[in-house]
Amino acid sequence: MLSENLKNIRDKKKLGIRELERISGVANSTIINIEKGKYKNPTIDTVSKLSKALDITIDELVYGMKE
Repeated sequence: MLSENLKNIRDKKKLGIRELERISGVANSTIINIEKGKYKNPTIDTVSKLSKALDITIDELVYGMKE
C-alpha cells in the first residue's frame, strides 16, 4: 500500500524522485526501493519526512488519500 501511495501521490504532485529527495532529505535510492516494494517497513523518520515533503499526513501516505 505505501509503495503504491507514494508513487501515486508523487506523480499527482508532478514531483520527480530527485526533486522529492531534495525537499524531503530522503535518499533517492530509498524512495525508489519504497516505491518498488523492496522496503516494506521504512522508519517512521523516513515516512515522516516524505509525508511532510508531500504536504500530506502520515496516514494519507500509508493508507491512501481520500478522493
